[in-house]
Amino acid sequence: MPRATMFITMTQLTTVILAAGEAKRMRSARPKVLHSLCGRPLIAYPVNAARALGSRVVVVVGRAAEEVRAAVSPETVAGFVEQKERLGTGHAVLQARVACGDGPGTLLVLPGDVPLLSDATLKRLVDHHVQTGAGATLLTAEVADAGSGQTAIRVDAQVTWLPARQASETVPAAATAVTLSVIPNGNLNKKPPQPVTITSPAAVRRIIAMVNSLPAFPPGPRECGFNQGTELVLTFLAAPQGRVLATALVQTGYCEEVFFTVGTSKITNNTQTWYARGVVGLGVPYQGHVLAGTVLKTAGSKWNLAAYA
Repeated sequence: MPRATMFITMTQLTTVILAAGEAKRMRSARPKVLHSLCGRPLIAYPVNAARALGSRVVVVVGRAAEEVRAAVSPETVAGFVEQKERLGTGHAVLQARVACGDGPGTLLVLPGDVPLLSDATLKRLVDHHVQTGAGATLLTAEVADAGSGQTAIRVDAQVTWLPARQASETVPAAATAVTLSVIPNGNLNKKPPQPVTITSPAAVRRIIAMVNSLPAFPPGPRECGFNQGTELVLTFLAAPQGRVLATALVQTGYCEEVFFTVGTSKITNNTQTWYARGVVGLGVPYQGHVLAGTVLKTAGSKWNLAAYA
């Protein structure tokens, strides 16, 4: 299950480490945080990262509480509170309220099973949180491969966990060329640029990687506004002038997703093609212009998409 790291504003730094998990998904009788990595229990890593920040440490324990205490004690001086009923992450944090106190400062909440979260990352997070005066700050990760697991994306200050994309929802490995084209805007008296086909292996690989790394588009309504945009079509080919393997429609001025399909089906500005069978929504709301700009830069194109909006 993906995790996030959150601050709740409370000038002293206190770190609450959540270590009451039961490792049910691991199907282990041993608490998750006591599993060993490179000869040390998992909980030793966040404890030491917190200690490197000069933070006071409070550990929330549950089952096998004494074993967890024994694993933490050689690492640092820490306070312990028990979550007697396992009622979720928020409930676990609440158990540490008295131990943390009501004085001013910052509260950092960490899962007890994050061995790769460095103290350098946490320091940048703390500095950012303090400098911005935010009420709460959430640390997420941007991953290059959304196809192997869940992805966290930021949308309007909200974080949404998205399901992994299926292999059938990615550009086939056989693609060796990409044709770039712009859908004409009937309301303009400007002709769009002529389609261009990219055959540079390096550029094709990078464009494919960009599309394949897009997360599944988050569900739910949002206010798109009235900005105009250009619709950039990426057609992935088995060879220059060869058969179509996949198509992506990138909208640069709206909050809509990137529409993507594998196969020969066309995606146009006809909305019926957007929701046809086999078409999936990808990307992050309002970020289509960034993707389009990066694709054009990678392809070496000098197109000014704003001129056709």
